Amino acid sequence: MKLSKEAIDFLKEGNGITIVATASEFGIINLSPRFILETNDDKLFFVSGFPNKTLYNLKKNPKVCISKWDNDVKGKVRFLKIKGYAKNYTSGDIYEKLSKMVQEIGFPKPLAITEVSVEEFELYGG
Repeated sequence: MKLSKEAIDFLKEGNGITIVATASEFGIINLSPRFILETNDDKLFFVSGFPNKTLYNLKKNPKVCISKWDNDVKGKVRFLKIKGYAKNYTSGDIYEKLSKMVQEIGFPKPLAITEVSVEEFELYGG
């Protein structure tokens, strides 16, 4: 499914908090704050920099939900929810390009770059 222009613009904004929700193979939920590295019409990418539950869960269960919430000083609230399936890259062109971007802003080379294929999304208050 393609994201709307409004959803893509909202993801690219520096305001708000983006949370990635995953579940283990046993159904145990994990929430983790992330920043989105890149977005196009039907995919988005984030980084897994350290050994963590998000990366572990995605290796066992590729279903993922990403949400971003923001409100401005006037009280306008915006919320985006994206559901999809994840694929982790640990080498190759996508990995090299995006891990270089991460290193240029001062972080260590990531363990993986995660690509999320969008299955559905909802934008509220856009």
